[in-house]
Amino acid sequence: MSVLNAFRLEDQVAIVTGAGAGIGRAIAELLGQAGAKVVVSDLKKETAQGIAGSIHEAGGADFAAACDVTKIADRMHLVEKATAKAQFKVSIPFKQTMQSLFTFRLLC
Repeated sequence: MSVLNAFRLEDQVAIVTGAGAGIGRAIAELLGQAGAKVVVSDLKKETAQGIAGSIHEAGGADFAAACDVTKIADRMHLVEKATAKAQFKVSIPFKQTMQSLFTFRLLC
């Protein structure tokens, strides 16, 4: 039995910042394998789209967006885009940075 069988995330949404490479990419791919709808975010939209495409090809749901997490406007746009355009309700914000990055939206 795979550990992913015990960690199923169907109908859950995860926003992963820094998902273009390294740990962020690995976590985005793992969450996709576990069944989550993954919002793949990176500084470069093209990079995010490539990772989102690989998650989609592996059978996971995906959505790509550019975001500079040091800018509050980018963070707000990311969450708004994920909730409105992709019709996602954010369930699992993954933050490689400060705790407060997405708190403003999740508490509403």
